[in-house]
Parts: sequence; structure tokens; C-alpha cells
Amino acid sequence: MSRPRPDVRARGQAMAEFALVAPIFFLLMFGLIELGRAVFYTQILDSATRDGARYAIVHGFQSFCPSGPMPGGVASCDPTGQNVITTVRDRSIGVTDKLSDLLVNVKWCDSSPYQADSCGDFESATNTPVPCSAWADLGDGDNGRSQLVTVCVQYSYDALLGFLPIPDFTVTGRATLVVNN
Repeated sequence: MSRPRPDVRARGQAMAEFALVAPIFFLLMFGLIELGRAVFYTQILDSATRDGARYAIVHGFQSFCPSGPMPGGVASCDPTGQNVITTVRDRSIGVTDKLSDLLVNVKWCDSSPYQADSCGDFESATNTPVPCSAWADLGDGDNGRSQLVTVCVQYSYDALLGFLPIPDFTVTGRATLVVNN
């Protein structure tokens, strides 16, 4: 009976070690890819909400085509803020191909110290933001100078690789700016 050569034995050992370590390595690698993708989506949505809020503050009541409710109930070019929502969706490139997957809301709030907590986009009792899906109106403010505009976007993230044990979760972005035009 002859003994196997040492290099054959070493190859078999390396293959066995690889078979033990490879699943853990690939699970970790794909998990990091999914984490990077989730962070990327969060950054894109945060940037898109800032762009939408900037659009809203630049298109205040003195602009050529104002967005949002006008002071004194005067007619507006975009009374519901649809142009702001379109701006957010246009800037959400890379997050989704279907615009219906994004929930975008915009709200104008009175910035006076007595009205700041009554706009409904922040829960003062629990000190947490109200989810975008719970917003029911355009707020208690208008697009006049020094009013606040808040833009919120929500996206239900699902893992690209279904075999990973990552639960679906919601990615949100929110920006609040002061109307200056």
C-alpha cells in the first residue's frame, strides 16, 4: 500500500478549509454590500429632500411660479406643492425605477414661537418625528417669507439578495428650511 504524496494531502486539506470558511466569508461580504446599498439609499433620499425643500423656499410667494399655499388665500401656480414633490422624485435617482415606491410629502408650517409645535410633523410628547405616511395636510403655514417648509420622503427597502436574513425596513429622508423668497 502506497501513501499519498504530501502535496495531494495538502490540497485536500485546503479544499476542506475553504468549504468551511467560504459560506461565512460570502455571507459577510454580501451583508456588507447590502449595508452599503442601504446607506447609499439613505444619502440619496436625504439629498433629494434637501433639494425639494430648497425648491420650495426659492419658490415662495414672491417668485414667478410660487409653490404651496399663498398668504391670504391668493391663487398659486402650485398650491399643493406638486412641483416640490416632482423635484424630490427627480433627485431620487438610483433608489427606485418606480416612482410609486416613494412616498413624498411636503408641509408648510407657521414659524412663530406659538405655532412651532402644532404643525404635526414632530411629536413633541415623545420627541420623535411623525412618519411621512401619517401626514394628512399641507400644514398650518403658507409659503410666505420666514415660514418653515418640511419635505419628507419614505421608501420601503427590500434586500436585493433574498437569501440574506435582512428584514425589510423603511428608509426616510427629511429636510426643513425657512422660506426666503
